[in-house]
Amino acid sequence: MKTFPEVERRRDLSPDEFFESYVDQKSVVMEDMVVDWAASGRWNTDYFCDVIGDMRIKVKPGYLPTGAVDFLPFKNYAQLVIAYEEQLSQGEAGPEDRPPYLHDIPMLSMCPRLVDDAIPFPVAYLPKWYRSQWWEFSQFFFGPTHSLTPMHFDSLETHNTFFQVAGRKRFVLVAPQERQHCYLYKWRWSHVDPDNPDFEKHPDFLKVSPTETTLNPGDVLYMPPRTLHHVQSLDLTISFNIDWQTAKTALRGAAAIFRGMPLENVYYNSVAAAGLLTGLPSRVLFPLYKPYLDYVS
Repeated sequence: MKTFPEVERRRDLSPDEFFESYVDQKSVVMEDMVVDWAASGRWNTDYFCDVIGDMRIKVKPGYLPTGAVDFLPFKNYAQLVIAYEEQLSQGEAGPEDRPPYLHDIPMLSMCPRLVDDAIPFPVAYLPKWYRSQWWEFSQFFFGPTHSLTPMHFDSLETHNTFFQVAGRKRFVLVAPQERQHCYLYKWRWSHVDPDNPDFEKHPDFLKVSPTETTLNPGDVLYMPPRTLHHVQSLDLTISFNIDWQTAKTALRGAAAIFRGMPLENVYYNSVAAAGLLTGLPSRVLFPLYKPYLDYVS
């Protein structure tokens, strides 16, 4: 892997300073922000096999953003992951042998028992519209070492707050103003591997200045809208994130139809904008927004 300058890291960042100095401006890692959660000690393969072992979940193989999808009980998937991690530790497997990746699943909504493990949740770092039902907007990630999501930005051009619960995850980030040099396709995916760029095919990427960070358990990463990110699991990892908007960025996202955003994405941004601008509670509008969580996964 290449090395890049580090994303800024902060401890004890207040909500006021977070919104004033970082939101819609630059990425930041809030160190050890949720290290005291019960989830930090509970969330592992045994716990999830007990809580959701029989739940059929969607997993995706391969490095590509599109491709085959499989459904299987979580406990069966966990067996694949555990076996791979054991083979990896013994030098009997490599990145190419890893099992599929469980990602972008609204697991906290599907299993409300997990919400209790993430208390106290730092709701002050979200707009008020999201606070009362924050877990409804979350997406869950569970995957083996070497799981990789290629460089992309989030489909609604949302703010992204990412909570690392177990294991380590490495992010390579590209600022929104540099994405015109990233050879995008299908609206939000990049052809470039920032760790191994092909400058003959992608010479404009020489103009890009990526940054990186490795999230440890308890760390929280904030990324502004349209930030490209390339994400690799350095261990067996458990995480979740929340995509959220302010009124300003939701309206900007709705206007992104003129920049090529798919119409379905514009609809979900319009729902969020309606709530943020009118004050209608999220519980009223969430049924209109909820299909987005399945759409992403």
